[in-house]
Amino acid sequence: MGVREAVQPAFNLIWGTVQKNVEAMPDEGFEFKPQGLETRAFREIAVHMANVCMTFGENVGRSAWERFIAFPPDKHTQKAPILAALRQGGAGFLAG
Repeated sequence: MGVREAVQPAFNLIWGTVQKNVEAMPDEGFEFKPQGLETRAFREIAVHMANVCMTFGENVGRSAWERFIAFPPDKHTQKAPILAALRQGGAGFLAG
């Protein structure tokens, strides 16, 4: 069993949860950042996850990994582009 197959069940759970949270969140909630915590806004977390999925999907099985930003955070500020990025990132990981 390869790395991709080993992590796929957990990935599907996490990815599906984030996608459902983005769909359910009101637009004004995307910039919410809990006070007192060193964290990112929810929008930034969702876009970061999409980018990580693309990076991971492209690099699994390679000896040298390349990091890239498929979805620039400053261009993904509304719900529709964030959902599209999550779907594309998840599909990129699953397709490898």
